[in-house]
Amino acid sequence: MISRLHEQRRRAPVSGHRERRADGFVERWHTHESGQLVWSPLGVQLVQTRTRVWVTPPGGAVWIPPGEYHRPTSVGEGWEHDLYFNRELSALLPAQSCVVAMTDALRRSVDDTFSVLER
Repeated sequence: MISRLHEQRRRAPVSGHRERRADGFVERWHTHESGQLVWSPLGVQLVQTRTRVWVTPPGGAVWIPPGEYHRPTSVGEGWEHDLYFNRELSALLPAQSCVVAMTDALRRSVDDTFSVLER
């Protein structure tokens, strides 16, 4: 499944996945060719980059541009939703990682995107 996901990311303008995360889950340091929106609708996410640490409450999100090393950590059980944007789309978004305000409209857009991606 992982190789299929990576292949999908290379071809599609937008791809994504979501998964349940256990309390204390720590992912290894890594980077992506794509930009990544990390959204945790349930549970707190701590997202470390080489220069910053972002803490998002339930419902919060962090934007990570292509090539930026990062490591997410779950604080409490929850879900992590990741959307990946190809380099062309990522170029239209912030060049540095940042917290993203998940407005109702953006939340609906992310949910609609996952509905299409998971068909």
